[in-house]
Amino acid sequence: MVKENEFSESDTVRVKHGAFASFVGKVVKVDNVSGRLTVEGRFEAEPESELHALNVSCSMVEKIGRPEI
Repeated sequence: MVKENEFSESDTVRVKHGAFASFVGKVVKVDNVSGRLTVEGRFEAEPESELHALNVSCSMVEKIGRPEI
């Protein structure tokens, strides 16, 4: 994976393909070697819903924010 495409824990991301196209959350676990990460968040259509965790391929995820330092 190209370094600029790597994800870090606490990145804000959107799952952009497949069944979870409207899922937005934060990365809670990342494995840039395998290209998988776990995202905890909510479906955009259900902003008041309980948090869900998804394990997804990095190729399905769009970074929309960096963690605040």
